[in-house]
Amino acid sequence: MHAPHHFSQDAGKTVQTDSLQLPVNGHFAFAVPDRFPGTAGIRGSLELAAQGGGVPVLPLRFSPGGAFPTVRAVEQ
Repeated sequence: MHAPHHFSQDAGKTVQTDSLQLPVNGHFAFAVPDRFPGTAGIRGSLELAAQGGGVPVLPLRFSPGGAFPTVRAVEQ
């Protein structure tokens, strides 16, 4: 499955784009600043699209203070 994704600032400007190729029943995990170095310290959103199937996601948010809340994924 081909999965293009991009990170946008709160104002809507795209900061960085990327894509990955996932095998059937494969998985991929990453921290946004590791995958998109230009996003460190920037507030925004990550949009992930799937071509050829659905993509289950578990978005997690980490803060320097140690908080570990989950973030709701939105399906379009």
